[in-house]
Amino acid sequence: MAGMITFDNIYSYIAVVYYGLREANPIPAFFVSITPLYYFASILLSLLFLYLLVKVLCRWGVKGEKTKKEEKQEALEMLAMTCVAIAWGIGITSFNLASFLNGFFPPRMDWRLVSFAGAALALMYALYEGNRLKKRFSWDAK
Repeated sequence: MAGMITFDNIYSYIAVVYYGLREANPIPAFFVSITPLYYFASILLSLLFLYLLVKVLCRWGVKGEKTKKEEKQEALEMLAMTCVAIAWGIGITSFNLASFLNGFFPPRMDWRLVSFAGAALALMYALYEGNRLKKRFSWDAK
């Protein structure tokens, strides 16, 4: 995950500064308009945000359980990080990589469709693995 985030931000910095491309996401676009060096700070901010988001949501997901709480939280954290990696890797990194290999020219695909495909695949994986985890932990409780 750290590798994908680092690649995406360094690629975006080079694309904006040296090739005149623009940031499509409105939140980073605001900060990039102030200084393109935002991309380097956003590497750490993105990693910290994703780590805290996964930890808090997974802790909230097992709140109130008495047995196998730590094991279930660890399994949920791994599932959540895998889903984030699938969505990020397909939705963002694959588009940036295709653009990079195309000589910093955007490929002939809509970035919104690629992002949607990444999110849809991550959701399908989450449902599939979530069902398997539910069976595993309900069987352990009996």
